[in-house]
Amino acid sequence: MNRTIWTLMLCAAVLALVALACCPSTSSTPSGGVPATKAPGATQPAASTTIPEPEPQMCKVGDKCVSGGIALTVLNVSKEDKLGTFWTPDEGKVYLCLEVLIENVERDEEAPHNPMYFSVKDAEGFEYNTSLASKDPSLKSGNLAKGDKARGFVCFEVSKEAKGFVVEYEPIVILGGYKPIRVDLGI
Repeated sequence: MNRTIWTLMLCAAVLALVALACCPSTSSTPSGGVPATKAPGATQPAASTTIPEPEPQMCKVGDKCVSGGIALTVLNVSKEDKLGTFWTPDEGKVYLCLEVLIENVERDEEAPHNPMYFSVKDAEGFEYNTSLASKDPSLKSGNLAKGDKARGFVCFEVSKEAKGFVVEYEPIVILGGYKPIRVDLGI
């Protein structure tokens, strides 16, 4: 036989062995040739072994919550009818203001922070984005070196009747590895 045919046959044999080694058998017949029987009361193994992603931890006001090397502490929560001299909320609304502390506790690279990374949801499921108005000193945006921290106020314009607020903080950074931090505001 010519050398090309031998090479093709060898490649086919190697591919067949790889396929057999990689693919688990779908047969329920054990190697002895006798079909396996299920013991009475035995259960089938789970079809999937994927583990669902856990819900983000729920913290409370005053807790130092850490996720992805970033710590968030909501220090204080208040409702305001007016911010400064010029800012008043729309009719039927108030400002929900949070004093926050953000720290880079574990990340070797700089960690971004920004008031726009915050959102609030009430018990009815309505979501509120950060307001342009804020109490002074407002939280600024920037980057935190390891061990550095930033502190300031973040405010939201919310319905006066709304209750059950939960704030979520999650930096919007591609490939940042950040998980949301959630804090029950207790109001």
